Amino acid sequence: MERPILLTCTVSIQDPNVKISAHDVRLVQYQTAIKNWIRLGAKSIVICENSQERVLNAEIQTIADNNGVTIEEICFQGDTSLISKMGKGFGEGDIINNAISSSSLIKKYSCFYKITGRLWIDNIKSIDDKVSNMHNTSLFYQVDATKVDTRFFFSTVGFYNGVLRDTHKGVCDSTGKYLEHCFQAKLCDETNKIRVSVPYPKVIGLSGSTGGSYKLSIWRFGVKNILSTLMYYGKTYE
Repeated sequence: MERPILLTCTVSIQDPNVKISAHDVRLVQYQTAIKNWIRLGAKSIVICENSQERVLNAEIQTIADNNGVTIEEICFQGDTSLISKMGKGFGEGDIINNAISSSSLIKKYSCFYKITGRLWIDNIKSIDDKVSNMHNTSLFYQVDATKVDTRFFFSTVGFYNGVLRDTHKGVCDSTGKYLEHCFQAKLCDETNKIRVSVPYPKVIGLSGSTGGSYKLSIWRFGVKNILSTLMYYGKTYE
């Protein structure tokens, strides 16, 4: 699994609407996610963190080295005033933009899997097998008519820069306009989109906003996975 996994991270967060806000708790969750990505076979991992905190430590670097995994870490200071005003989706978009601009791994492959940094996708190998057969296309999962899943997606750099790069500037949490809605509005305008049969992502981890688990029951995941293979959720874009 050579395509880069981009983990978007914020260790130090000042947001009263986020349930999981403790620095040490968030840091451990990010580090746990990295270990799981290595276990799942990722060979290129990009950590992009926007509160100038280091996530990578000696233990993880040793695990990565022993498994032939290249890890790149990018730390910068996001605009906390704008993130507080607009919402965490604004910060998420800013992290993605910084990663695309700064990461040598993303530049090398001209594409990336984006995942919210404290999560991992347990069935990434089966999804990656499908992506391997898609040429110069991006993959997004529909949530409903108004939202696309921004926790996890696959994109080429060209598509992201051409269509979605500034989308986060429209986020406004106070009015209920989240990144998921902004992405959907942009993607709706794209004419070169095709529904595809793909496995449904088995997301593991906790929601920072609610503190609840993203893991679905076996029954619920099974239903969603069947629907996804019947082209209900996945769409590709050129």
